[in-house]
Amino acid sequence: MTEKLILKSFEATGIFPMDREAVLKRFRPKTPRTSEEDDEQEPQSSPLIEADWRKIRRVVDQVVKD
Repeated sequence: MTEKLILKSFEATGIFPMDREAVLKRFRPKTPRTSEEDDEQEPQSSPLIEADWRKIRRVVDQVVKD
């Protein structure tokens, strides 16, 4: 590898100079999101009730040994 190629690799991954956007921009959608899409992404409350969580916890505790 040449020095130029190594430096380009560091730059492409955001290692040097430090740039987190070099990687993060690859995971962003290519088109701008609409407000409807933003509304869909808001966290929803859990469809499970507290008793369901307790049942799940008991099953997990039975299966997974510390």
